[in-house]
Amino acid sequence: MSRSFVLGAQGLFDQYRRVNRNREPDTAVFNAGRFIRYVLAGRSLNDHGQTVNRLIVNPRMGRIVDRPFEITRDYDSIIGVDKQIPYRIALAVFPVPPFSETLKKKNHIEVAVTVRGTETMVSLHNIPNLALGKVAQRHVVRCHFPASLNQGDGVALSQPMLRDFYNKVLRPSMVEAHPFHASHYPIDYTSAFMSSGDVQGRLHN
Repeated sequence: MSRSFVLGAQGLFDQYRRVNRNREPDTAVFNAGRFIRYVLAGRSLNDHGQTVNRLIVNPRMGRIVDRPFEITRDYDSIIGVDKQIPYRIALAVFPVPPFSETLKKKNHIEVAVTVRGTETMVSLHNIPNLALGKVAQRHVVRCHFPASLNQGDGVALSQPMLRDFYNKVLRPSMVEAHPFHASHYPIDYTSAFMSSGDVQGRLHN
């Protein structure tokens, strides 16, 4: 009667070595057939061709124990939309927003915007926006202006809009929040723009 047992992966190799030990032609042919049956059907034959064992290979038996390891991950990017600034750490605000930080490429996020009296989903990169500042020197915080969606062909704000944003929103807010640091923000947009550029007209924030 045949019997069943579990054999580790090492046992498979031991069986292979045992089967191929005898190189006599007749025996070698028989042993080769026995080994093929052993591998494909899970049956072990004796020297008379009778099934004596039913074999199950368990590759996990006798395996080397894995060394302890630690996996760490970070976020490649986190993109979100909020009506407030959801940060609890310092935000470095741009006095004059650099155009290079304006969102111009699709980021696969859409928001509901009323266009010509109809609410429709619009991709963020199609809405006029500016870069308000950065968190941790990397994460850009942008302000979007959906009401200006139909007022121009591009997503960059016009100079009059940038001037109004600085004079009526940004600087008054900074003065109210940090009155002792108000001097870091020039008296108006024109002064801020001039102080933010180099001799070649490039902005440095």
